[in-house]
Amino acid sequence: MDIWEYFKGLFKKSEESSPAQPFLRESIVRSEAHQNSYELWKRTRAKDKMLDYINQQYANSIIEPDALDTGIDILNTPSSKGFVLHFSEMRDNENDFLFLFDYLKERVLELKYTSYMSDERTYNRTNWVETVQRHYLKPSLKLLHLEQINERPLHQLYGNILIELLYRNDALYNLKFRANSYNDHKFEVAAKFSDLIRAITQK
Repeated sequence: MDIWEYFKGLFKKSEESSPAQPFLRESIVRSEAHQNSYELWKRTRAKDKMLDYINQQYANSIIEPDALDTGIDILNTPSSKGFVLHFSEMRDNENDFLFLFDYLKERVLELKYTSYMSDERTYNRTNWVETVQRHYLKPSLKLLHLEQINERPLHQLYGNILIELLYRNDALYNLKFRANSYNDHKFEVAAKFSDLIRAITQK
């Protein structure tokens, strides 16, 4: 491959990128070293501390909203519920966020979900280059198929789940976790998001 042609093509894609169109997109592939470090991290207090923080702050958002910490925002609309962790406001290191990103996916997969996509997308924004790693998970197709056969409304569990790790100019910015549900007669009402929080944060 002509390396100059490769870079010319990359610059052209960068110029043509838009908020909806990344100029780079590739699948997420974790190295063996990453996987080994991740498995060690799952046995550390750092993991437990982050899970406790999410669980406690979500409870605060319901019981005592004014006590919500600056390190987290809660998303709550009729069709989308979730949370955003702000790296600059928290004392965790970058690896904690990266490992939590993969761990949340692992926990969701234990809840009758399947992995639809795990990719990394890079966008050319006005003031920075934005890179987003994403895990996108959907309810098990086997579960949906059984309900179609029985002609019942589809059980959407908690809805489709999107987990994103966002970087600006290669600096970690935030981690976002969202459950997006369908408000449609073809689907049963989504399960409570509070139950999902409990499921992903239990140790």
